[in-house]
Amino acid sequence: MRYARIVNGTVINVEVWGEQPPAAEGVVFVELADDSPVGPGHAFDGENFTAPEPEPVVVPVPEFVGPAQIRLVLASQGITEAVITQMIDALPAEQRSNARILWDYSSQFYRNNPFVVQVGAAMGLTSDQIDDMFRVAITL
Repeated sequence: MRYARIVNGTVINVEVWGEQPPAAEGVVFVELADDSPVGPGHAFDGENFTAPEPEPVVVPVPEFVGPAQIRLVLASQGITEAVITQMIDALPAEQRSNARILWDYSSQFYRNNPFVVQVGAAMGLTSDQIDDMFRVAITL
């Protein structure tokens, strides 16, 4: 038979015993049905089991995205080509030329490129918001 070993209201193991497990201080054994999904991490309130909350899935930030992807995600946020052009035109002359070349001719936009960081900051975006935009862009 299958038993949940419970300590302080939490299942710490599921064990198979031929008979009722021996009593132990601070340990409760509850018999489980053969098809029970109960496992380590489940909570037990004395009557019912509750599954643990799943761990959140953290989607990594892609190192780079393509030009169409970055333009699509920017457009989805209401950031048009005209807005980007205005931002580039407002840069100091020594940065403007490089920024224009990067925007017009890059085959990839790297998340940590100073141009990406600079434009994001100029748009008032936080680092986390830029990360999220890259996460979305990679799916487009």
